[in-house]
Amino acid sequence: MTWQYLQRALNHHENTICKRWMKKTRSQRKAILLIAWPGMNTRHRHDIESFFQPSIFTEQEAEDAWKHPYINIDNLLRPKALLVFLNSRGRNAPFEFAYSDLDLSPMFKWRKEHTPKAQRGSLWPSLVSSPLEYGRVVEWNDESAAAESIKQGHTVHAEHGVQILQPQNNIQEFRVGCVREVLHDAPS
Repeated sequence: MTWQYLQRALNHHENTICKRWMKKTRSQRKAILLIAWPGMNTRHRHDIESFFQPSIFTEQEAEDAWKHPYINIDNLLRPKALLVFLNSRGRNAPFEFAYSDLDLSPMFKWRKEHTPKAQRGSLWPSLVSSPLEYGRVVEWNDESAAAESIKQGHTVHAEHGVQILQPQNNIQEFRVGCVREVLHDAPS
């Protein structure tokens, strides 16, 4: 739902979003980012910092940093960074970014207590290029069929699926929040 909303908003209001964002002061941009993502980290590569200095982060802060290493005030306050992010993610379906999102968050691991069935190799999130099928969990009874599906790029192991889908959901909600804040008074 949020990807379709973002796509419609860009189709109808992209010029308005760009003009309004570029007119905002640095502090106004920061306020919008923090409304859309309360508690957003301020520093670039906070995932690495949280890995090497875990004592200064809560467990939740570290997990958030690992899930979303490129979501931070430092990067997104650059004038065009958010606009490029909105455009690329709004013009392309989430499955287009599945493998890059997995690669960009290597430190994020799903908690072991949530993966007992995944360890048996039976659950595989679908990465097929249909919005209705994307992220759907497929149960395989045959390990060779599951391996072939992964090899062809149609599915991933459940742990990788969580590493992809959970951050993507958070990022979609963030992007929609940014667009809503920038377009707060524009007709829908």
